[in-house]
Amino acid sequence: MSSSTNSWAGTASLATPERLVVGGLPVAVYGLPALTVPASASSGLAVLFLLHGRGESSQSDYLTTLATKLVESARDKRAQVSPLGADSGTKRAKDLLVVTFDQRNHGHRLVNAERNMGWMEGGRKRAAARKEKGIKPHELDNEGHAYDMMAMQTGTSRDVSFLIDFLPPSLFRDDERTVTDWYCSGISLGGHATWLALAHGPLPLAAPIFPASLLSVFDRFDPASPSLSLDRWKGKKILVLSGEEDKLVNFVHGKSGVFVETLKGVEGCHVEAYVQPKAGHECTPEMMERTCEFVWRCGLNASSGPVTQQQQQGPHGGKL
Repeated sequence: MSSSTNSWAGTASLATPERLVVGGLPVAVYGLPALTVPASASSGLAVLFLLHGRGESSQSDYLTTLATKLVESARDKRAQVSPLGADSGTKRAKDLLVVTFDQRNHGHRLVNAERNMGWMEGGRKRAAARKEKGIKPHELDNEGHAYDMMAMQTGTSRDVSFLIDFLPPSLFRDDERTVTDWYCSGISLGGHATWLALAHGPLPLAAPIFPASLLSVFDRFDPASPSLSLDRWKGKKILVLSGEEDKLVNFVHGKSGVFVETLKGVEGCHVEAYVQPKAGHECTPEMMERTCEFVWRCGLNASSGPVTQQQQQGPHGGKL
């Protein structure tokens, strides 16, 4: 760790992130003051990418609250357990860092707010569409919504891959710590609304809403695509949190539940799902607590294995 970062290990507030620029991409890193420095030979280090929702940013209150809760929960649980974690043999519970950044066309990267709108989200033509008792392509606020969401989600996953390569040398220039686990957690971000539209929406699966070139992208990259082998889910640990009254990305009507049940049949894939009663498309305090508990139980205090967590979403979106 460079001399300027020696102060990370100490009593500084975990709610205040360290802000870095990694290859031109600004990121916020939570949890550095709680790191074990120097690390023992048995200490692992997990990095969790926490991805914000559509139309929001990495500065959103709920996101900074969840990032803080995650690192505080990990610190407190490590303090409560014995040096040798009971669930991990001779290995200690892992340290945790949480990383946030603005996704494409969001936050400081915003270039066109209208491209973040849904098909009729702006309301300009909603009344006309209702009068006609149908939805036609020319009545949509953003007919490129499917393309925009798929493109941004794909771009986000590539940003995560980029950070996996270049974040460690940015944080630990003298190789003081080695990242042993990579986790990813995401909230909403609209690509899941695309799944709902594909399953139940009145929009035509044809140009200009879903041109053939876009459908081929879904077929190649969508996690729920039947053309993708289920073997890719072996060894993954997944938590799915949804609101029972979510009208944007409903767990049942959007077919996310069906996909989750499919994953439960994959050997070596650990999947947990919770649909919170009376909750909508939101990240509730209970969801935050369940997230912290899952990351600890299935990740930080486990022997090994990646953790992927989804909130309020179906199978379409930013997973690592």
